[in-house]
Amino acid sequence: MGGVLSGSRGWRGGKRPTASLPVVRLTHADTYTLKYRPARVRIEGNDHGVVIHGMTEWPVAIDHTPLNYGGSRRWLVCPCCLSRRMALYIDGTKLACRVCLDLRYESQHENRRELAMRTANRMRAALGWKPGIANPPGRKPPYMHWRTFMRMERELDRLTDALFFNISDLVERHEARLNRMQR
Repeated sequence: MGGVLSGSRGWRGGKRPTASLPVVRLTHADTYTLKYRPARVRIEGNDHGVVIHGMTEWPVAIDHTPLNYGGSRRWLVCPCCLSRRMALYIDGTKLACRVCLDLRYESQHENRRELAMRTANRMRAALGWKPGIANPPGRKPPYMHWRTFMRMERELDRLTDALFFNISDLVERHEARLNRMQR
């Protein structure tokens, strides 16, 4: 009870993931392209611009906040809630932030198994190992402290054991279900 893979969340509240919509972000070139659907920001002044997606244009305000070591960071202002955002999403004819469009991040839609798998792959990448829990472990990366390496290896072993235990549990449940259906 309360282990790494106990329970499963699945989709939360029927809310769509953010990856399902085109997104607009400010970059150095002031353009962003996502999945063959170009959406870009044309800066028309210091405090305003126009988001262009296909044949549709939306006016958008741009806010600036000072940085600690000089310069400033530009933010897109959501037309619905007027809050500063790094990204605005296009939903049909509406341009808004993910809160106004009631969207969730992809990671918020993961169940515990997927989260554990992503965590294990991220740890394997930090160790310089091949992704996937079925791949054999590699060596300690150069310049990594032994204590850090041992801690990461223990955590990775814990995740791997939980994932393999869960897989064997799933196989046993499916076999039992098949046996019941054959009777």
